[in-house]
Amino acid sequence: MLAIALMGSEARGDAGPDSDIDLVRLLAEGVSAPPDSGSHLICGRLVAVSDVTPEQAGHWCTRPERAVQVVAGMRTAVPLSDPTGAFATLQRQAAAFVWDAPMQH
Repeated sequence: MLAIALMGSEARGDAGPDSDIDLVRLLAEGVSAPPDSGSHLICGRLVAVSDVTPEQAGHWCTRPERAVQVVAGMRTAVPLSDPTGAFATLQRQAAAFVWDAPMQH
């Protein structure tokens, strides 16, 4: 695992009592997703664990259909472990993202 980050309402600080906990794991290319991906009920809280590779994450700021789903969340994500700096690189890309004319075609 290259990195793990908290996303969503917990990362933004506006989670309510029924909010889930969203975790994203950045996995090295060619590494199989661990068997604990998906949704889990832990201590009465829904925990959603998603896995992505750097190649997949690279499309977040280049494909409009992904950008609208992910960029805002990446900007507010809280890295929990990022020893290689891979997640920080993705956050910089999200912070620099601009919805310009080429993205609209």
